[in-house]
Amino acid sequence: MFFTDYNYRDETQIYGPPVWFICMLHFSLLKECLSLPFCTVVIFNLGEVPSVYNLNAEKLFLPKAHYLATKRWSGETSLLGELTDINILTHDCKLFSINLIDGAPQILDANIKVNSVHQSNQGYILNCT
Repeated sequence: MFFTDYNYRDETQIYGPPVWFICMLHFSLLKECLSLPFCTVVIFNLGEVPSVYNLNAEKLFLPKAHYLATKRWSGETSLLGELTDINILTHDCKLFSINLIDGAPQILDANIKVNSVHQSNQGYILNCT
């Protein structure tokens, strides 16, 4: 678990880190599989007023490349570099999955655990539980 936009010594940040992320997915333990998201990000607004946040690859410690950010609850997608004004209402949060844009088919989410992904002539073969 990592945090961004947070300085634990700043006493004005009374609600803790707003941006939490893991460098893996919430539905698989696989790493470096280009068809699966590189990371999962959640932004919390625990404050008493609506707030605006932004995300980029550097904040998430991702290599310089083009990434697709997918809002997990709406399915809405945008380029990670365009997420400069993420409005979050009071006591709300937003969940994103971040995928590398490389031309490979993308698995954006799953309600099963993905154990492996293999490419075949017909597409991708998933081993799931």
